[in-house]
Amino acid sequence: MRSARILRVAAPTVLVVVIVEAVVSLSQRWPHRFGGVGNPQHMMGDFVTAGTALAPPLIAIVLLALLCVGLQTGPRLRFFSTVLMVPLSVVMVVGALGEMLAANPAVPTAVRWGAGVLAVGLSALLLMLAVSSLAAAWARRHVQVPA
Repeated sequence: MRSARILRVAAPTVLVVVIVEAVVSLSQRWPHRFGGVGNPQHMMGDFVTAGTALAPPLIAIVLLALLCVGLQTGPRLRFFSTVLMVPLSVVMVVGALGEMLAANPAVPTAVRWGAGVLAVGLSALLLMLAVSSLAAAWARRHVQVPA
């Protein structure tokens, strides 16, 4: 139960951090490197589908925003949002780790590593909170009350 409440606060916080990272990457013209080399001349197009050096793709950001809204609503939509948070956070962990480890001469090393560690940590936090929340919900549903 507690992890569900923390997830409802953590997810919007991660969303704000990801948006700030996207704005910084786009303004500095830092293309993605993980999964192929992004083109600084086509930053917005690359951002939509592949992300930037610091931020996940726009598609993932929009999905995260929708899940943040879903986490704040009724129990069914909250449960569905929590379930979807698991694969999204896994994708975000992999992407953040890939960008952090990919050599990107456009991005200062300290920025790449600092933002990478932050992104991996926050994405992993979302994953742990979502899994913990789902496990607690499953346990509540399957606990037998003694007669």
